[in-house]
Amino acid sequence: MEAVVLDEKGRSDFGLLQQSLGGRGGRKSSSDAIFMAFDLLYFDGRYLRRADLDVRRHHLLEDLVPAGEQGDL
Repeated sequence: MEAVVLDEKGRSDFGLLQQSLGGRGGRKSSSDAIFMAFDLLYFDGRYLRRADLDVRRHHLLEDLVPAGEQGDL
């Protein structure tokens, strides 16, 4: 899981993320940052790495963080 800011071509740009948070060590919230979750390895007291990736991503993760959900970081 990570927070990203996308450039004009839709690519993740770490420098833009730092700027949006107020620079190195910044403490601002960012309306430009997007939370991206790629996998779910541990949830609700259960270690999930042995579970099938499809189950982790599409049945558990998507139920927790619906695609397209908006909010500030």
